[in-house]
Amino acid sequence: MSLKVEKNTPAAGPSLQWNERLLRLGSVLFALSLFSTKTGLDTSVWMVSVGALVCVVWERRDVLAVPAVARFLRWSACFLAVAAIASFSSPDPVSSWKRLVILLGYFGVFFAVLLADDRRLRFMGNAMVFACVVECLLAVAQAAGVPWLSRPGSFTAGRRGMGTLGSPNDLGAALGVLIPMLTASSLWRTPSRCSRLITGSALMLVGAGLVATQMRGAWVAVFVALMVMGAIGSHRLLAGVLVGTAIALAVPFIYARVSSTLANPEHTRISYLRTVPRFVSRRPVFGWGLDTFKKVYYAEYPDPRGKEHFHPHNMLLNIAFQVGLVGLLCFVGMLWIPGASAWAAAASPTPTRRWIGWGAVGAMTAFVVIGLFDEPFRAYQAPYLLFAVFGLVLRGDVSATPRRDAVCRSL
Repeated sequence: MSLKVEKNTPAAGPSLQWNERLLRLGSVLFALSLFSTKTGLDTSVWMVSVGALVCVVWERRDVLAVPAVARFLRWSACFLAVAAIASFSSPDPVSSWKRLVILLGYFGVFFAVLLADDRRLRFMGNAMVFACVVECLLAVAQAAGVPWLSRPGSFTAGRRGMGTLGSPNDLGAALGVLIPMLTASSLWRTPSRCSRLITGSALMLVGAGLVATQMRGAWVAVFVALMVMGAIGSHRLLAGVLVGTAIALAVPFIYARVSSTLANPEHTRISYLRTVPRFVSRRPVFGWGLDTFKKVYYAEYPDPRGKEHFHPHNMLLNIAFQVGLVGLLCFVGMLWIPGASAWAAAASPTPTRRWIGWGAVGAMTAFVVIGLFDEPFRAYQAPYLLFAVFGLVLRGDVSATPRRDAVCRSL
């Protein structure tokens, strides 16, 4: 699925050369900051979004005609349109429009990955995994209570690892999406033995980081995702997941975390399932607007303890609350298109497409399962990583479609 530049491609003009440098720098910064710094991530997303937009408009309009990409963009455009309509009647328009701008950044990342050549994409992947491993080591040290690495000012006070991010759930959700991709890479690719050893070592360290976050929803999500991948694609993986789960439950603090959840379910999250649909029924078409849950919900159901959440700890319920049932339908369609392409790629005889397909199937499964317990679409890192996976999957459809003009050479 290599996207190579044709021999007769004309040289880029000065403006496109500037765009190439912007995309190159933005992609490297994105890979290094995704798991480490919000400021760097915001900056990189702006850079790759501008670069990808210029690339599509000036050189790669042909990708818009690729059937799978076109279907994905139609569902996405409908979702964004519904979100914009809901923002006009939002009780908190500033927050709604701000969130809409963040959503547009997801598609900048999508196009940057979709149009990347293989060499630059491999570099981005290696840099991202390196930065992620560093963050996971830091998270493990924080969970272990290392004094000079703990963050007593945060609500977790060093008992849950979060690296340099603002919340352990941000790190946990992103790791939940990444781990299936790393697993697929180590199983279905055909690299050298040294590369396989490096990937496997990184996978173990990232898994330790996920454990350190103590994010139960991500634990369940990774378990389900790997079980799906193993049951259909690799019995070795299935057996490994079962053995690994048994070993993990033998660790005292993991068993205590799981058993305490089963013994004392969180009644606040359960109550959302009963009360939030009432708000959806009041605005069933376009919803209340993006990022309005806290303001709308707690105006009617104030929490006497002051523990107000930004979402109802359920992704689909929160999307229906924000953009109504029409927006929820568009969101499901937006997930369905790359999911179908991933499923087709998993059956490909080409090793590269096969591992990307299986990794994407697992990553999307994990994202949806996390969404049953939390709101990964509102998390800061996980959606960017998910849309990068979308771009990675749909690259296969782009490379299989004859194109008329040159590849954007900037990535």
